[in-house]
Amino acid sequence: MSTNPATKSQVQAYRFVLRRMESALVRKDAVMLHEPMRHHLRAMAVGLILGLAGLAAFLVLGKLS
Repeated sequence: MSTNPATKSQVQAYRFVLRRMESALVRKDAVMLHEPMRHHLRAMAVGLILGLAGLAAFLVLGKLS
């Protein structure tokens, strides 16, 4: 039994459904006017970058002292 590979549009539709289900579970609302998880991921990425920059700065200051 051979399987057909998924097309790009099928993969995009599947990812959209997953994001919509995640949003419905988190927000208890299936209506997705905007993607709220994008803001959380962006905030986490910015926090991680700032934390790593601060850690690097303290490491440099520690080596110079």
